[in-house]
Parts: sequence; structure tokens; C-alpha cells
Amino acid sequence: MELSMPFFRLTNIISGLVVNIPPKFIMGIGNMLGTFMFCINIPHRRITRRNLKFAYPDWTYKQVKKRSKDVFQNIATTVLELGQMYFFSREDMLNKAEYSGVENFVRAYKHNRGVIIVSAHMGNWEMIPMISPHIFKKTISYINIMLKSNHFARRTYNRERSEPIRQLH
Repeated sequence: MELSMPFFRLTNIISGLVVNIPPKFIMGIGNMLGTFMFCINIPHRRITRRNLKFAYPDWTYKQVKKRSKDVFQNIATTVLELGQMYFFSREDMLNKAEYSGVENFVRAYKHNRGVIIVSAHMGNWEMIPMISPHIFKKTISYINIMLKSNHFARRTYNRERSEPIRQLH
């Protein structure tokens, strides 16, 4: 889903507003915001339904409609969570993330081997370069595709710049 500059300006405003909202309320607010966007953003609602129907041809219209709304709610919740994430301290970041497979990283590092992490695009990859240096106590390098939105790329880069990482595009 192509997102516009006004959307990313809105994320700046949202970041300032959501930073102190307890996580248990973020999901409910995200669901309400996602439902609102689902109702008013007809072109993206159609694209979402078409994509889901293509990906899941056996789904009924009712299933596609329900999941379409879920997609919007998930995106809105993720945007709110990302808005909070930019204000997390290192301790917050380490405490809020869920780790699995860390032993594989440690084993690879001890044997002077590299690790490739493949991640979903939104809401996940942003955390990898922010958390990894604190787990391994080493500078890490990562490669990502340059974001289409210069604003969002700058926002992400500025947050990550304070971490011991090297970013390659």
C-alpha cells in the first residue's frame, strides 16, 4: 500500500500524542483508527480486497471483507506502536521486544560467521538494528531497501543513528 506524505506527517503528530498511552490502550485506539480509515479510504479498501481475493481465492466475500478491515486495523495499530517506539529508551526497547533464536546469533558470532535476518516490512525490521547491538554488545551492519518516503526514511535513520550500527542501502 503506497502511503503519502500527509500520512507520514500525521505519524509525527501521532508520535507526540501516543508516547504516553499505555500499550493496553494502543490496540483499541488502533482498531478504531483502522476502522475509520477502512470506511473513508475506498481506493485502498478496494486494493486490499482485490489483493486478499487474489492471495486467498477460496475465501468467501465475507472472509475477504473481514480480513480487509483487519488489515487496516493492523496498520493503524502498527503506526501507533511505531510512534511510541521512537521514544523508547534502550531498556524499553530490550524489554518490549520478544526474542527467539538468540542462541543462533551468539553461536554464529562466536564462530566468526555472519547472520542474515529476513523480516516482514512494517513493524519488525525497524527494531532489528535498534535491539541487536544491545544484545550482542557489538556494532552491527544491516542492509535495507531505501524507503520510498524520504520523510519516513529520515525519521527511521535519525532514531537508528544513536545506535551502534552501520546502515547500507
